[in-house]
Amino acid sequence: MYRSFKTRNILQIFGFGVVVTTSLNLENTRFRGSFNWFGPKRLHCESILWPTWSQPKRHTCVCKSRNFVADAAEKVLESVVNIMLETVVCSRGSGFIVDADGLVLTNAHVVQDCTEKSKIIVTLADGREYPAVIHAVDFLSDLAVLKITPRSTDVAPNLTPVTLGSKNEMRAGDWVVSIGNPFGLQNTITAGVVSSQRRKSSDIGALDSRVEYLQTDCIIHSGSSGGPLVNLDGEVIGINTIRADSEGISFAIKIDHSLDMIKQLMEFGKITRPYFGFGMVSLTPYVWQQLRVQTPQHLLPRTESGILITSVEVDSPAFRAGCLEGDVIVEVNGQTIQSASKLLKVIGLQVRDPVQMRVNASGL
Repeated sequence: MYRSFKTRNILQIFGFGVVVTTSLNLENTRFRGSFNWFGPKRLHCESILWPTWSQPKRHTCVCKSRNFVADAAEKVLESVVNIMLETVVCSRGSGFIVDADGLVLTNAHVVQDCTEKSKIIVTLADGREYPAVIHAVDFLSDLAVLKITPRSTDVAPNLTPVTLGSKNEMRAGDWVVSIGNPFGLQNTITAGVVSSQRRKSSDIGALDSRVEYLQTDCIIHSGSSGGPLVNLDGEVIGINTIRADSEGISFAIKIDHSLDMIKQLMEFGKITRPYFGFGMVSLTPYVWQQLRVQTPQHLLPRTESGILITSVEVDSPAFRAGCLEGDVIVEVNGQTIQSASKLLKVIGLQVRDPVQMRVNASGL
């Protein structure tokens, strides 16, 4: 049973978007029609969510069929490939087609042992095998793109690329489907839920602070790395990358957060990252606690949120712009900045473009 509640109209502006939270009445389940315990008439029940500015509308619930996992997997299954690296010993991984010309996205660690004498064999979902070469690799982000190169005697493959990215933000508890080739067992499907929609690289010991991860309870094993993590709409939302020693804890690179890097690898064969020339730390409550203990009062930052500049390299872009140790970045390109990850997201991979920053000068 739900109780009615109301909220006041609120208008909030975040960056370039406007979010309006308006008054909603969530009413108790109500009955319509004749209510007669002994009569032949049927009882109709409807649950209604009423926006106060409009007429009552029926709240519809979109229900998935009992085959929802199979339906989601079916949309991408033909685009998932098995990757075999033949060196002194053979190793396997997974990947998926991102371009009809034969580009395959996978993890960099799947091909990290590749040498000039190595062979890469890509096996499609229907069992056909084709040689491939490394088109681009970036070990910092653990992303790699392979290029299928059919032999002159091969029938040109008809490749179907996946849909990268999700129309809707994933939530903890949302269903996801993992597809890969653990131990060489092609087209293996497991399902689970999103355990956390945002894990930082520092949480799992990864290198690139620009990369974020989805944590799921999908079961993945050796050979599953590089395979797609798919939502129920058949959209690839992650790249299965790593699992914990315990079953039921695995991590996938978030596609939405890495699209700019993936596009650079596909188009230019490398990722060009911007260089600031300063060290930084987010002004979290923990950092503030340490600063109050170790720093004289008159030298403390003049704001409690933002990015504290901890060092500036000589002759760097930050040095030439006049940034000093102890300054606090509070705004970048018109957007409020409260964490280092937000700053990296706002800047993206743009280089040689002017960046406007609002800084609270240090007391040093």
